[in-house]
Formats: sequence, structure tokens, C-alpha cells
Amino acid sequence: MLNEYCGKRYIRQRKEAVHIDAYLTAYEENKIVLCKTMIQAVDRVKRYLGQYEYRHTEVIKRIKFIESACALPTGERELFKLAVPQRFWLSVVYGFFQDIEVEKVDNETGETYTDIDTQRLVREVPLVVGRANGKTALMSALVYTHILLEGANEGAICLARVREQAALLYNASREMANREGTLLYNLKQLGVLKSTKQGLLNTNNGSLFSIKTSDARVLDGLGSGTSLAFFDECHAYEENFIQVVRDGLFRKNKNPMIWIITTQGHIREAVLDQYLGKWRKVLSGEIEDDSIMPFIYEIDDIEEVRDESKWQKSNPLLGITVRKEDIRKDLEASTGNIVLQKELLTKTFNFPTTAHSIYFSNEECRGNRDAFKPELFVGSDYRHAKVVCGIDLSETGDTCCVSFMARKGQNNYFYNLKFLPQKTVDELPASQKERYLQWQSNGDFHFITKPYNCQDEIFEIVQKFVKDNNMQIIKAGYDRWNARRFTQLIEDYHGDILYPVPMTVKQLSPALKIFKSKLQHGEIIFNDPVATWHMGNVAVKADGAGNVYPNKAKATGKIDVAMAMLIALSTYMDNAEELSSYYRHEDLTES
Repeated sequence: MLNEYCGKRYIRQRKEAVHIDAYLTAYEENKIVLCKTMIQAVDRVKRYLGQYEYRHTEVIKRIKFIESACALPTGERELFKLAVPQRFWLSVVYGFFQDIEVEKVDNETGETYTDIDTQRLVREVPLVVGRANGKTALMSALVYTHILLEGANEGAICLARVREQAALLYNASREMANREGTLLYNLKQLGVLKSTKQGLLNTNNGSLFSIKTSDARVLDGLGSGTSLAFFDECHAYEENFIQVVRDGLFRKNKNPMIWIITTQGHIREAVLDQYLGKWRKVLSGEIEDDSIMPFIYEIDDIEEVRDESKWQKSNPLLGITVRKEDIRKDLEASTGNIVLQKELLTKTFNFPTTAHSIYFSNEECRGNRDAFKPELFVGSDYRHAKVVCGIDLSETGDTCCVSFMARKGQNNYFYNLKFLPQKTVDELPASQKERYLQWQSNGDFHFITKPYNCQDEIFEIVQKFVKDNNMQIIKAGYDRWNARRFTQLIEDYHGDILYPVPMTVKQLSPALKIFKSKLQHGEIIFNDPVATWHMGNVAVKADGAGNVYPNKAKATGKIDVAMAMLIALSTYMDNAEELSSYYRHEDLTES
């Protein structure tokens, strides 16, 4: 891995780069646990040591300044003591330099000539770490090292999607200068550091720290007087204004730098995913660009959430700014709460999620099938089998389902009739078509002769099933979107039993949670391979109020049978007082 660069220079510079050596040694001696991307980063830094010039003086002046002049912006008033990972980051970012051939113009003759220019190697620093790993405090300290140590008019900016997010770093930086007894505080008292309408100003050299938001028209002009940019929580970015700022800074400055600081988020295939894809290729060597030094801390597998020995993979400051006790409490609090679970995965473990998640486990999708009682759906001439229906229909070629729910005690049993046009089946790929034909032969699917979902034909099949099994539909819930003809026929033959179920969060969230809970307690029961398949496809979106609701557009496949069962349960829940008398009567008769 280290190839030709691991010679005398590597040995000499590793010895000189004491903070890099401390981190590498800790890893080599298995004292710290790293994820795959950080192992790649470590190998990359080893190559840097053998390939590029390392200037420890550039590193140590920043570390000494931070630890002697800055105090933590929150908590006790103590000087900033950098942790081993933080010293490692700063050493890698600020320590390496390279010689670049540049074309220059002689002022007197106007002739162009080639010269060697020494520039800082690293210009783009992605830092992806879990929350509470000291990102804000470190960036606040770097603000002051930049505007106080870099020279005249070397400004810094913090950018975020909204001003409130950018203001977090700005306010932390300002608070750092309010800590009495520190050099920063003294500089503020002397008027060297001043808070202005434009931002935090070094009045001695004109360097300014300010905040901006994602207005491309304003950002396009950045560059002059600004050589450092922080991009905060880019997982929330909806547009790529990073590139606009990067181009401006890199075009107008000798040693520009951008820090891109974030945790994981819920928005997939957006700005963060685009950059993560690029950074992973940089680490793997697929993209050759040594000016980018990604530090990506994350768990490698979701199972590592339950393994405390792996938590350091996404939390390099575990035991320093991040407490294991807090993570344990968060894990316990997230049990059964999909909103908290997703927040924990993305913010603490840097594991990517989406706003939509598969809701039912593999075991739940089985529907407690061994306890299924088909006899509950067969009545007699003297006592009909009482059922509540859930109707989910489509006018096109999609799956339709009428779900029959019978109750016994606290248990809810489901028998589902599924429909699909024969034409749709015929046009399926061979492997899919074979599966549907197998389901049809087992009685799990009915194929409609019309090239569309003819609701008259569906009703005839449903009506025959009800009559053959001496069933009585006591209430029929339906999604009114595509069931107009079918519900008209139901009302004509069965009377006033229809109940519209709105496809809203308010309606579906309670029903979905109860459905899942009852599944877990063995009180939702079905023996239906198509239902199992559809249940496994149910994707839900969670909101900040703890509501969950299914989303057909985000489902990984068909969910019509699951929706029909959910409509049936929701219909019973909303009409429980009225309908419970039917089942009380049944229980008394049996006893």
C-alpha cells in the first residue's frame, strides 16, 4: 500500500509529525477502532508522509494557539485541549506542502516564465463524524487561527442551507471570545477582535469571519478577501452551492481551504450523496486528487449499532465529548420509535437512511400464519361468518384486493381476495409470470378477463365467495379514489355498510401503529404469501410528531394487499362500538 514512498523520508517525517504518528500508532496497536473509510484515510496519510514535504511548524503554531488562546464555547471555562483525532486532522490538513509549476509574467519585460511555487497540499477537507464529536468547537477555534494567524485580508465564511444553521458556528465563535481569562478575550477587550454587522473582524489586518446562506447569485462573487470556507451540515443541502464557493476561493487564493462538516442525513441522491460518492472514490484511489483529504467516520454495518466496541468508528471522540451512557440511553429510548431510530442511525452512527423506511420485519410479514383459522370465514345456514372488509382497488392494471377480517377475542384474522387483469399477467417477464400463475393455481389470485380491472367482474367474484361461505359483511371500508362502481354494487346488495377511509396521516398513522403492535403480539393473523410479499414492501415516512404513514410511491414493490388489510382494521377501529356487538353475540353462542 505504501509502495515506493515508504523510504527514509517516510521514516523521518513520521517521527517529526508527532500527532500523526500518535494516531497511526494507536491504530496499529489496536487501541482505536476505525471504519473502512478511515483505514483508507490512514493509508493515504502514510503515503503523504513518504511523498510530500511535511512542515511541523505550520501545524504546531495552530495547535499551540488553540490550546493557549481558546476556551471551549460551552460548559466550564477551560482552555481547549485538543484530542488525539483532532490533532491528527489538523496535522494532515495544515502540515503537507507540494511544489507546483506555475506560469508567471515578468513585470518589466512582460515575458512569461515558469517558476516553482510551494503551496499547501490539502484544500478540501470533508469531516463526517457523529454528533457531539466537537465539530463546532474545533471549527470555532479554526476561525480564529485563520483570521489572526494567516495574514491581511484572509477572511473566513460559514455557509449553510439556512441562516440559523450557519449562525450556530458564528455564535459559538463569538462566545469563545467572551471567555474571560483567555487571549481571545483580551484581544476583544483591546479592540483587536470586534463584532460588526458584517461579522467578526480582526481590526489589525482586516480579516473578517462572516456567515452566508445558499444564494448562488451572492456566492458567485466570493473569493477576494476570503480564503477559508466552512460548509455546515451539508446533508440538508438541496442545491450544490459548495462548487460555486469552491471555484471562487480556489481561483483567487494561493492557499484556499474548505471544510465540509456534516453528519449523515435522510435525503438520498442529493448533494451529500454526490460528494460522498466522490470522496469514497478519492479514498479508494479511483479518483487521484491529493488536495482532497476525507475523514469519514461511520459504522460499516447496521448490526454494529448494538456492538459498543464498534461505536468509535463513527464517534472518534468517544469517551471525550461523546459518552457511551448517552448512546445507551438513546438506543433504549428509540425502541419502537421509528423517528428516533432514524435520527440515531444518521446522527450518532452516520448510517444513511431515507425519510421512508421499510416498516415491517421479516417475521411480522409472515402474519403469525401458524395460528390462522380458515374456519372463521365459513358460516352456516344458521349462523353467518361476520366479517369487516377493506377494499383497495385500481382502475388500471395494478393489483386489487378485497380483504375480509374476522375477529375472535382480541385476534384479527384476514382472508384476502386478490385480482389482476390477465393481460397484465401475460405481459410480465417469464419469472414473474410463473409466480403469479402459481398463486392462481393455489387460489391466491384471480385473473380478470377484461384488459383492465373491471369492477363488475371483481364484484361477481367477491359476491360468489361471500355467498358460498355463508358470510355477512357487517362493514366495508374503502379508499374512495378508485372504488366508485364497486362500492355502488356493495351498497345495492348489502345495504348501508360502507365506510370511507381517508388516506391521510391522521387516519392511517394510528391504524398502522396498532397493526404493527398487534402483529408483534400475535393478534394479526393471516396465511397468505401475497400478503407477506406486499407487507415486506411497505415503506413509511415518519414526521417530527411521531406519525408514520405508508407511501406507495416510495414502496419497494406492491403493497395493495397490506393496504386492504390496514383499511379493514382501521374501519373496525373507527366503528368498534357498533361492530363489537356482533362478535360478543358470536362468543356467547359458542360458549
